[in-house]
Amino acid sequence: MKLKIYSGKQIKMNIKEQVWIPVILLIGFFLAFPVAELLMMGNWFGMNYTYDQLQILYENLWKDGFLRTGFAITVIAALLNSVSEFWYLYSSKKVDFYHSIPVKRSRMFFSRMFTGIIFFAGPYLLMEFLTVCIGAMRGCFSLHLMKLAFYMFLIHLICYLLIYFAIVLVICITGNFLMGGLCFVGVFLYGTVLSSLITGYEETYFRTYARMLYGVCKVLKRDVSPLFLGNELVDKYSQGELKGFLFPVLCVVLVLTAASFFAYIKRPSERTGEALIYPFTQVVIRILVVIPTGLGTGLFFSLFPENTSSRDAWEIFGLLVGVILSYSLLEIVYQMDFRKIYVHWVQLILCGVLAILMAAGFKTDVIRYDRYFPKSGQVEMISWNGVNMESSDYAEEKADGRYVIGTNNVEAMIDLGNSEDLLQAVKKAADRTYKNIKNNVGKEDLEESGRMVTFGFTMKSGTTIYRNYIVDSQILKDILQAAYREGDYKKDRYSILNIDSKYLFSITGIFGDGVYTTLWERDKEKRTEFLEALRQDILEADAEILTGQPCGKLYLSFGQIPQERTPDNMVPDGREFLSGAGGMVYMFPQFSRSLALLEEEEDLSISLQDVDVESADVVFDLSEDATVLSDPVQYTGKEELTELKNILIPPELVPEWETFNSPWADLTLNIRGKEAVEGWAIRPGEKTPEFILLDQERAQEGILGENESEDSTDLTTNLEDTTDTEVMDIYE
Repeated sequence: MKLKIYSGKQIKMNIKEQVWIPVILLIGFFLAFPVAELLMMGNWFGMNYTYDQLQILYENLWKDGFLRTGFAITVIAALLNSVSEFWYLYSSKKVDFYHSIPVKRSRMFFSRMFTGIIFFAGPYLLMEFLTVCIGAMRGCFSLHLMKLAFYMFLIHLICYLLIYFAIVLVICITGNFLMGGLCFVGVFLYGTVLSSLITGYEETYFRTYARMLYGVCKVLKRDVSPLFLGNELVDKYSQGELKGFLFPVLCVVLVLTAASFFAYIKRPSERTGEALIYPFTQVVIRILVVIPTGLGTGLFFSLFPENTSSRDAWEIFGLLVGVILSYSLLEIVYQMDFRKIYVHWVQLILCGVLAILMAAGFKTDVIRYDRYFPKSGQVEMISWNGVNMESSDYAEEKADGRYVIGTNNVEAMIDLGNSEDLLQAVKKAADRTYKNIKNNVGKEDLEESGRMVTFGFTMKSGTTIYRNYIVDSQILKDILQAAYREGDYKKDRYSILNIDSKYLFSITGIFGDGVYTTLWERDKEKRTEFLEALRQDILEADAEILTGQPCGKLYLSFGQIPQERTPDNMVPDGREFLSGAGGMVYMFPQFSRSLALLEEEEDLSISLQDVDVESADVVFDLSEDATVLSDPVQYTGKEELTELKNILIPPELVPEWETFNSPWADLTLNIRGKEAVEGWAIRPGEKTPEFILLDQERAQEGILGENESEDSTDLTTNLEDTTDTEVMDIYE
């Protein structure tokens, strides 16, 4: 006669014996769905949202809000059900009892699994149905919402099975509470810790390392832990990016299910009480724990000494300490006997050697991390960040006249294109950076030789690689020109100009005279005319013009812009969500239309030649760290002032693709009829005047007390910050 002990009756019996679990989950889902819905809808009705707005907010609640609250209860459900159904495996008496019953273990496994699913799905669907009814009573119901409710249940069910079988697998391969708890923590946190460890080594030893999460580190941090993988699944669904991600998650669920099933049915009952049921897992866990621990302690100890020559010794010492301690503690947990702490001393030696080799591999860059550069034809898109020279918000107009405004963020990656010219320009930066690394240029000196820029290479395979390269002004110009020639970068860069001119609030500019001026403050029609002229000039400008020498800089400010309606920017009473946007645009001499309008203004000086400079005061640096300065040297001669006017430019008009040259600590121009303007640079391509170089040399001679000239008596030194001993050293 076939035994029916694990049938539908047994499932009913389990529900009666463990009724507290569905009751707890019923309360949890009641708080996560109906209570959360009532609170949110109460707030919405109290804020007088319109019917259309309520529909948008309510739909978003099913696509985002309920996903978050429901996921939290789903995690609790997976934990409670897995532990309650399989916790008996840690008790020898219970194992002997259950496994002596003439029922196949496979049937036991699936019976317990189905019980857990019923405990989860029953309260979930009941509270979800109640939530739908409450929404319908408030006037929010449609077949589309029912579909969203069904999809949400499927997403949470996948998350439940993912976490449930991960915990079941841990219970099935461990034999006691201590090891089960340690493995439980390891399964959910190991990937994040290992990702942080690898990131630490990359940041320490790889000079082109960019602080971007991608590749192996991204997989370890987001996809190894079942908890984080479930959370990412929820995020992807909420953002509408589930395509291409759902199938891998389902594969992980199937693998965990199969592994849990076979670990359960093959589990030897006589090993209950030992740390690990399957001996081979001891070696695997030992390697996964001991080597990373050694690497982590080695990296930690290497941060102690200030002297770089002793860091290697400290790192090796810390590495060995970490390997020995972690191995010892793990062996004690395995054997539950201090006398057998080094019973596998060969494995200890191997772990130590492997840890040292891995640390040496990072230090010597055996994988050629810094030398890597993608080959032509493999790159789908090149992007960068940290180069926001013309910082402007992003603006995109929608069909209904509203706008999507993207606030400028230096950390955001901006697409440049994928042309061969662009790739070769970036390769120049990569070659220059590696050359400095090969010549053992220090990290600080490396960054001082140019600007550190993060480049992203999106490969045709779908992966993305990030690197930091040092970019000088010439390479920067080559990259910008290549990006502008492709067209898309220019369109995105100047997208703010596409905002309707009726939202233009103000225009502020600085030109050759170095004075900030608000243009047409009370003349809206003139601002509109200028904006249209500027759009046309930029549209016709080629890459060489847009990377030339600016003759001015404009700051555009837009206000009262209606933004696209989203749940995040919903305003009560059906009002529009209005925001502002701003941007900076360089003016170039080739902008004939816009410059013609500027030249019509009588009070505006486009060039320094248009103003009357009465005098120039120059202060020189007399020390490398700029702590000792000369007294101001004043120039009033007509020839000297004319020569200065021909070469001076405000620092604001020296773009990052040009070389900044300022041989003095400060230069102040006293302009007739205007306030004195401080801080001037020499126009790129121009040379420092001879009389400036001569006076700078005299100033240096005066402070050093060597070959003092007659004029040097007028150039005294600011010695307020120097000590008596330093003064004696100067004049000796």
